[in-house]
Amino acid sequence: VSIRATLRNAWARLPPNVRGAGFVVAGAFVLILMASLIKELGKTIPVFEILFVRFLAGLLVLLFVMWRRGFGRLRTSKPQLHLLRGFFGFMGNLCFVFALVNMAIADTVTIQFSRPLITAVIAVLFLGEIIGWRRGIATVVGFTGVLMITRPFGEGFEPWALVALSGTVFGTLVVLMIKLLSRTEPTLVIMFYFALFTTLFAFIPALI
Repeated sequence: VSIRATLRNAWARLPPNVRGAGFVVAGAFVLILMASLIKELGKTIPVFEILFVRFLAGLLVLLFVMWRRGFGRLRTSKPQLHLLRGFFGFMGNLCFVFALVNMAIADTVTIQFSRPLITAVIAVLFLGEIIGWRRGIATVVGFTGVLMITRPFGEGFEPWALVALSGTVFGTLVVLMIKLLSRTEPTLVIMFYFALFTTLFAFIPALI
């Protein structure tokens, strides 16, 4: 048995929550790398151009994947939800990139990582989920940390922190849209339409 097959079998035996946590950690690492690149590019390139190329790169990769698998798989019965998710994603990324360019990268990324806290609140209010007292306390402590970073009532208040926080809210809405779409839509379809619509949303301001 090859090492690749052994690793694949070991990964498949892990509980779904553990695998999900692994993807979250990997995604967080990639997010930090992307944020560092955006911070550097933002010194000389307009934000809308950065966004457009970012989205276009993802779209090109997915176009190749769908070409290999067949574009017939892209049929969907929920184009409006895909469009709405694309809009939320565009706005979330727009806020995130503007905040990155204009404030400390550590603060911006930390605020971005508060998304699970906002997700927990929205899940309770709109999805009827029960988070329990332990998660409730963790959420309150987490929001306290966000207030310490944004300093909304102090002399060191950073207005761009509100932009970063707005991006986090939009990002949370994207996650909830994925939750709804994943009930009927395959993962690649969700990813493709997100890349398509965000690229279109970014194209016009980038062109200007």
